[in-house]
Amino acid sequence: MKVKSLLAKAAKCRTQEDANQLLDTLERVFGNARPLAGLDLNNSEACMEDDKPFARFELNHKISDHYITMIRPEIRSGKLVVAVVTNCMLDGKGMASQSWEVVDDMDDVIEATDDQTTDDLVKRAKEQALSNHAELIQRVGVPRLIAEKAARQSW
Repeated sequence: MKVKSLLAKAAKCRTQEDANQLLDTLERVFGNARPLAGLDLNNSEACMEDDKPFARFELNHKISDHYITMIRPEIRSGKLVVAVVTNCMLDGKGMASQSWEVVDDMDDVIEATDDQTTDDLVKRAKEQALSNHAELIQRVGVPRLIAEKAARQSW
C-alpha cells in the first residue's frame, strides 16, 4: 500500500470509529507484512486528536528476558512514522517487565514519504531492528559478521 493512500484514508477520519478502522488497517498492513509476521502485537490505541486521527500499535520481538525490540507504526497529525526501539528490561521479566529503558543509540524513527510503500517501511524497520540486535551482540565482544548472522537467525 502506498503511504499516500494510507494517509488519504487518515485524512477522511472524522469519528472514533473511523480512527478505530484506521488502526485496523495499520495493524493489517504492518502486522501481516511478511518480514514482521509472527511478532507480538501490543499496546494498540486509536483516538481523535484535534479532529485528526491518532493510531499506533507495537510489534515486539523478544530477544531475551532482558532485551526487546519494538517496531511501532504511528499515524499522528497527518504523518506516518515508524519507531524502532530496543529496550533493556531492567528487572529481566521480558514483556511482563515494569521497569525498562532504551538502550543507548537504539531509538530510531523512520519518517514516511508519500512516494514510499508500507512494504518499504516494513523492510527498513526490520533492517534497523536487525542492526540494533547485531550491535547488542557485538557489544559483548562477538565479531560483526557472526553477530549479524546470529541476529538474522533469531528473527
